[in-house]
Amino acid sequence: MNALTVIEQPALPVELTATLELAADFARASKAKATQEAYGSDWRIFESWCRPRGLSALPASAESLCAFLADEAAAGRRASTLGRRLAAVRYFHRAAGLETPTGDEKVKAVLAGIRRTIGAAPIMKKAATADRAAHNTSMNSRRPG
Repeated sequence: MNALTVIEQPALPVELTATLELAADFARASKAKATQEAYGSDWRIFESWCRPRGLSALPASAESLCAFLADEAAAGRRASTLGRRLAAVRYFHRAAGLETPTGDEKVKAVLAGIRRTIGAAPIMKKAATADRAAHNTSMNSRRPG
Protein backbone atom coordinates (compact mmCIF):
# COMPACT_ATOMS: atom_id res chain seq x y z
CA MET A 1 0.00 0.00 0.00
CA ASN A 2 1.30 3.46 -0.95
CA ALA A 3 0.07 5.94 1.60
CA LEU A 4 1.06 9.57 1.46
CA THR A 5 2.27 10.77 4.82
CA VAL A 6 1.59 14.41 5.54
CA ILE A 7 3.81 16.00 8.12
CA GLU A 8 2.43 19.17 9.59
CA GLN A 9 4.81 21.74 10.89
CA PRO A 10 3.98 23.32 14.20
CA ALA A 11 2.82 26.92 14.17
CA LEU A 12 5.44 29.45 15.12
CA PRO A 13 5.14 30.86 18.61
CA VAL A 14 3.16 34.07 18.93
CA GLU A 15 6.25 35.70 20.45
CA LEU A 16 7.87 35.63 17.01
CA THR A 17 5.17 37.74 15.37
CA ALA A 18 6.95 41.06 15.99
CA THR A 19 10.30 39.56 14.97
CA LEU A 20 8.81 38.19 11.74
CA GLU A 21 7.29 41.59 10.95
CA LEU A 22 10.73 43.13 11.45
CA ALA A 23 12.23 40.47 9.16
CA ALA A 24 9.61 41.36 6.52
CA ASP A 25 10.60 45.04 6.82
CA PHE A 26 14.25 44.11 6.32
CA ALA A 27 13.34 42.00 3.28
CA ARG A 28 11.44 44.93 1.76
CA ALA A 29 14.46 47.17 2.38
CA SER A 30 16.70 44.82 0.37
CA LYS A 31 15.69 46.66 -2.80
CA ALA A 32 15.56 50.42 -3.34
CA LYS A 33 12.07 51.92 -3.56
CA ALA A 34 12.61 52.74 -7.24
CA THR A 35 13.67 49.14 -7.93
CA GLN A 36 10.63 47.79 -6.09
CA GLU A 37 8.36 50.06 -8.13
CA ALA A 38 10.04 49.13 -11.43
CA TYR A 39 9.86 45.40 -10.62
CA GLY A 40 6.19 45.76 -9.64
CA SER A 41 5.41 47.56 -12.90
CA ASP A 42 7.35 45.03 -14.99
CA TRP A 43 5.67 42.14 -13.20
CA ARG A 44 2.20 43.59 -13.87
CA ILE A 45 3.12 43.98 -17.55
CA PHE A 46 4.20 40.34 -17.71
CA GLU A 47 1.04 39.17 -15.90
CA SER A 48 -1.10 41.28 -18.25
CA TRP A 49 0.62 39.71 -21.23
CA CYS A 50 0.12 36.17 -19.88
CA ARG A 51 -3.53 36.49 -18.81
CA PRO A 52 -5.26 36.85 -22.24
CA ARG A 53 -3.12 34.04 -23.61
CA GLY A 54 -4.16 31.66 -20.83
CA LEU A 55 -0.58 31.38 -19.58
CA SER A 56 0.62 31.16 -16.02
CA ALA A 57 2.83 34.04 -14.91
CA LEU A 58 3.75 32.28 -11.66
CA PRO A 59 5.25 29.88 -12.34
CA ALA A 60 6.08 30.88 -15.88
CA SER A 61 7.52 28.56 -18.48
CA ALA A 62 10.69 29.35 -20.40
CA GLU A 63 8.70 29.18 -23.64
CA SER A 64 6.14 31.76 -22.49
CA LEU A 65 8.96 34.02 -21.34
CA CYS A 66 10.64 33.70 -24.76
CA ALA A 67 7.39 34.65 -26.50
CA PHE A 68 6.91 37.59 -24.11
CA LEU A 69 10.42 38.88 -24.85
CA ALA A 70 9.85 38.55 -28.61
CA ASP A 71 6.55 40.44 -28.41
CA GLU A 72 8.12 43.17 -26.29
CA ALA A 73 11.07 43.54 -28.68
CA ALA A 74 8.68 43.67 -31.66
CA ALA A 75 6.80 46.46 -29.86
CA GLY A 76 10.02 48.49 -29.74
CA ARG A 77 11.12 47.91 -26.15
CA ARG A 78 14.81 48.43 -25.52
CA ALA A 79 17.02 45.50 -24.56
CA SER A 80 17.77 47.18 -21.21
CA THR A 81 14.03 47.31 -20.47
CA LEU A 82 13.70 43.63 -21.33
CA GLY A 83 16.63 42.80 -19.06
CA ARG A 84 14.88 44.60 -16.20
CA ARG A 85 11.62 42.78 -16.96
CA LEU A 86 13.49 39.48 -16.74
CA ALA A 87 14.97 40.58 -13.41
CA ALA A 88 11.44 41.26 -12.13
CA VAL A 89 10.24 37.83 -13.25
CA ARG A 90 13.27 36.26 -11.55
CA TYR A 91 12.62 38.25 -8.36
CA PHE A 92 8.94 37.26 -8.11
CA HIS A 93 9.68 33.60 -8.78
CA ARG A 94 12.39 33.49 -6.12
CA ALA A 95 10.22 35.39 -3.64
CA ALA A 96 7.55 32.72 -4.14
CA GLY A 97 10.13 29.96 -3.60
CA LEU A 98 9.85 28.77 -7.21
CA GLU A 99 12.42 27.85 -9.82
CA THR A 100 12.89 30.76 -12.18
CA PRO A 101 12.68 30.28 -15.96
CA THR A 102 14.97 33.26 -16.57
CA GLY A 103 18.11 31.11 -16.39
CA ASP A 104 16.92 28.73 -19.08
CA GLU A 105 19.24 28.63 -22.11
CA LYS A 106 16.32 29.34 -24.47
CA VAL A 107 15.50 32.57 -22.61
CA LYS A 108 19.17 33.60 -22.56
CA ALA A 109 19.47 32.94 -26.29
CA VAL A 110 16.36 34.98 -27.13
CA LEU A 111 17.57 37.93 -25.05
CA ALA A 112 21.06 37.72 -26.57
CA GLY A 113 19.52 37.65 -30.06
CA ILE A 114 17.35 40.65 -29.24
CA ARG A 115 20.38 42.57 -27.98
CA ARG A 116 22.30 41.71 -31.12
CA THR A 117 19.41 42.49 -33.46
CA ILE A 118 18.18 45.76 -32.00
CA GLY A 119 21.64 47.12 -31.46
CA ALA A 120 22.09 47.10 -27.71
CA ALA A 121 25.50 45.50 -27.89
CA PRO A 122 28.11 47.53 -26.04
CA ILE A 123 29.85 50.19 -28.13
CA MET A 124 33.61 49.90 -27.98
CA LYS A 125 35.34 53.25 -27.55
CA LYS A 126 38.82 53.95 -28.83
CA ALA A 127 41.50 53.87 -26.18
CA ALA A 128 42.73 57.20 -24.87
CA THR A 129 46.27 57.41 -26.22
CA ALA A 130 48.82 60.20 -26.24
CA ASP A 131 48.12 60.77 -29.97
CA ARG A 132 44.38 61.19 -29.36
CA ALA A 133 44.97 63.48 -26.36
CA ALA A 134 47.27 65.72 -28.44
CA HIS A 135 44.70 65.78 -31.26
CA ASN A 136 41.89 66.77 -28.87
CA THR A 137 44.04 69.50 -27.29
CA SER A 138 44.91 70.99 -30.66
CA MET A 139 41.24 70.85 -31.76
CA ASN A 140 40.13 72.63 -28.58
CA SER A 141 42.71 75.41 -28.99
CA ARG A 142 41.31 76.23 -32.48
CA ARG A 143 37.79 76.88 -31.21
CA PRO A 144 36.81 80.50 -30.75
CA GLY A 145 36.29 81.37 -27.09
